[in-house]
Amino acid sequence: MRSQASWSLVTAWIRSPLLPAETHLPHRLERKNMKHLVPFHVRPPGVRGLLTSLGLAIGLLAPSSAWAASYFSDATSSNFPAPACIVENTEADPDYAAKRLGCYTNFLVISDVDGDEDLDILMANGGGYYVRDVAEESSLYLNDGEGAFSNATTAVLGGVSSRLRQVAIADIDGDGDKDLYLPGGYGADTDHLFVQTAAGVFEDQADLLLPPFTWSNAGAAHFGDLDGDGDVDLVVADWGAAPRNSPGDTLVYLNDGKGTFSSLDDDYLPPPIAPMVGRTPIDLDLADVDGDFDLDILVNHRNGLSRIFLNDGKAKFTDATEGNYPEKKGPYTYNVEACDYDEDGDLDLLLDNAGGNDDVSGLNITQVLNNDGSGHFTDVTGDTITGEPFADDNAVKCADINGDGHYDFIVASLTNPGEKVLLNDGSAQFTYVDEAFPTVVVDDGPAGAEGDFPGDPTLGIDVADLNGDGILDVVTGQGEAGFFGVLRSHIDRIYLGSGASVADTTPPKFRAIETPTPVAGEPTVVRVAVLDSYTSDTGEHVKGVTLSYTVNGGAEETVPATFIGGDLFRAVIPAQAAGAEISFSVSATDRVDEPANSDAIVVTIAAPPAGDGGAAGAESGAGGIADTAGAPSSGGGGTGGSGGKGGSSGSTAVGGEGGGGEETPAPGKGDDDGCDCGIPGSAPSSPGALAALLMAAGFVARRRRSARV
Repeated sequence: MRSQASWSLVTAWIRSPLLPAETHLPHRLERKNMKHLVPFHVRPPGVRGLLTSLGLAIGLLAPSSAWAASYFSDATSSNFPAPACIVENTEADPDYAAKRLGCYTNFLVISDVDGDEDLDILMANGGGYYVRDVAEESSLYLNDGEGAFSNATTAVLGGVSSRLRQVAIADIDGDGDKDLYLPGGYGADTDHLFVQTAAGVFEDQADLLLPPFTWSNAGAAHFGDLDGDGDVDLVVADWGAAPRNSPGDTLVYLNDGKGTFSSLDDDYLPPPIAPMVGRTPIDLDLADVDGDFDLDILVNHRNGLSRIFLNDGKAKFTDATEGNYPEKKGPYTYNVEACDYDEDGDLDLLLDNAGGNDDVSGLNITQVLNNDGSGHFTDVTGDTITGEPFADDNAVKCADINGDGHYDFIVASLTNPGEKVLLNDGSAQFTYVDEAFPTVVVDDGPAGAEGDFPGDPTLGIDVADLNGDGILDVVTGQGEAGFFGVLRSHIDRIYLGSGASVADTTPPKFRAIETPTPVAGEPTVVRVAVLDSYTSDTGEHVKGVTLSYTVNGGAEETVPATFIGGDLFRAVIPAQAAGAEISFSVSATDRVDEPANSDAIVVTIAAPPAGDGGAAGAESGAGGIADTAGAPSSGGGGTGGSGGKGGSSGSTAVGGEGGGGEETPAPGKGDDDGCDCGIPGSAPSSPGALAALLMAAGFVARRRRSARV
């Protein structure tokens, strides 16, 4: 009866004479199948009362799930500070409330920002629905260790206001603490890069560390090691000055290891595509989708084709979208989540709203894309998800909420009465669980409308154990619609795991461990993919990862493995001599101190490839240069010039230097090791000899520069 009554209420309101003929429907209700209800046209962002009401009705009419159970309780009033923003609303629209309570939160990240071993929250606030709108502070909430938060935004970040789509957190300078990147979303605000200079003390060093005049149009941003050198680089989805119609561009900034970023050349990245093919890059993710232990880039376009950029390991990217990325089956999508939901050792993809479209409501379900291990994805939504109610959603997270060691899905919903949970039965089959989250509705909505309206318009979501009880908790950020009396409600919320939620007792898992091919004289790099009970943009799903090794059966040594993005960690074993045998294993500890240890892997240090030697020495006796195939071995010395000294054996890829000739030189020829076959002179024998020496040095410099690319 309640479902039928709600549906009748919504349809009656849609057809109500209170709505003028040119009713401005919400932006995301851009579907032809609604035109039989009311005429509409697209306009700048406005209240989405119709869509939220429709979403509530569809949620109440959703197919019956296998069961209903409560997994989370709303602890917002007791554990969160008062809303940081109260904004006067000047929009001349009868659907708009007089004020907005709470910031317009697009995105959030859970991370231990201040280094006290509990998890804090950074929220990306400001802007509007693809327009600049109001600049707001990006809320930084610090945890007291028991899951209660205080607002430290002004004290820590100095009250900086901006219009942000996303924020990113990482240790950019290798000093072991977290730094914060807040890129402007609409080209109206300078980017901010807060470097932690002491525990809990941050300094905005964007002017020093970013390229000059960085005022981003950032739809998304992430940190990760893209060029394989062990520090985190920065990738930004630039959605341009007109996000709704822009194909955007992908920008990469490489880190010099000390936190200074420089732009990667455009020819290292695929070019933008036509906007009618894919537009509005609203999210991106870094993930090793092809199993080669480097980070690939997933560019998520709101409309049309999303893209896969495969990395060659040195930040040279190839567009691998065609034939690998299935078509979306919904009109738009806002987030891509990478996780190994079927536990076969590769990363699969989840996309909100892309799994299928309801012909009546125009609302959608989650899309599930299964990876074959090489980065080729297949849409398996119909064989994987059961009973998910159609809604307008904004993100999906993988998290094991019932403690059985398998990922479940949490869907951040704009229009469903509460966030959605799809529970895994252990065989990668997911069923909707009703009432998993509290229903958040209010009874006072848009002007002229009556009934219940969703009061929880979620745009951003993240998951972690916030109060140390081993049970996963959820934080959501609100924006767009939402009503509460005369106020538009954008109250960010915290949900503590309770009811049917179960504490984590499952150790971390190693999705994959790299078997390196080590070479004498070079450090051995080992990368490992580590999973635990939830995914994390900052690698804080685990407390720590280490690698222990022995050389030729000697004493065991242990080195840390640092987070480099996605689910990857990187450890470095010092250089060893040719023929040495290294045995290593990886250990990980999660946030509830559950340990995991891998089996041992044994590798043998190979001798470096032989160099090809150098060209004949010039008259001045300049040594030869090893062929590039000779790196990192020594190149042989070149033939000495007339009366010159044979080139000495060179290091790395460079042959030895030639000796100077006498005014009356004795003929001589250098052997491969650059023996002294000539008589050293006090000066070069001629200007030509000096020119030859300079030409050789210039060739060496060119070869060195090209090797760095």
